Amino acid sequence: MLVLVICLIIFMTFVMEVGSIAFKLTGVEPSNARFQALSALTGTGFTTKDADIITKSKTRKKIAMILMVIGHIGLTVIVVFAVNLPQLISSWQLIIGTILCIVTYLFARNRVFVDKLDNQIESQLVKKLHFKKEPIEEVLLINDEYKVAEVRLETECSLINKSLASLHLTSKGILVLAVKGEDRVILTPKGKDIIRKGDTLTVYGKIKNIEEILCK
Repeated sequence: MLVLVICLIIFMTFVMEVGSIAFKLTGVEPSNARFQALSALTGTGFTTKDADIITKSKTRKKIAMILMVIGHIGLTVIVVFAVNLPQLISSWQLIIGTILCIVTYLFARNRVFVDKLDNQIESQLVKKLHFKKEPIEEVLLINDEYKVAEVRLETECSLINKSLASLHLTSKGILVLAVKGEDRVILTPKGKDIIRKGDTLTVYGKIKNIEEILCK
């Protein structure tokens, strides 16, 4: 019984990881995606802003609904089994359960394994479920034509390793408000600043221009 409970917890953790990657594919910030998945899975932790991020996208709503259903069923089963643990637990179950916990912890702490697992999950979501990777996260919709958005730049993006001045984005109706990378935050970007792989640009401009120019 103890082994089953631990396996269910491991499964729920895996589901949360899949959910967080699915959220990232829809444009949710990587730093926020895991929290959103955990909130949906447990049915707790949502703020008004978090709820808005989910409800304004049909794909995100579907992901959240699936996570909520799995979470409700999974947590119910875990609680039911956990209540009976004192009467049913045995020494061999305790040993196997401890081994499972240690092995799971070691794998979870291995960044190489986690990165490979995440990449595999992402490729399967794109391939099997036809997920489309969305680099744009809408921050503020001004009207039907203009918005403030965050654009995450991936490896294949044509803007990478170029200066803002060389991109001539202002002449194309796009104003770069900020640049955020792994080791830097530029709050007042200048023309000499170089765009790097993995950077997130906070931009203002026409919706059509942002989608056509920054996401190609």
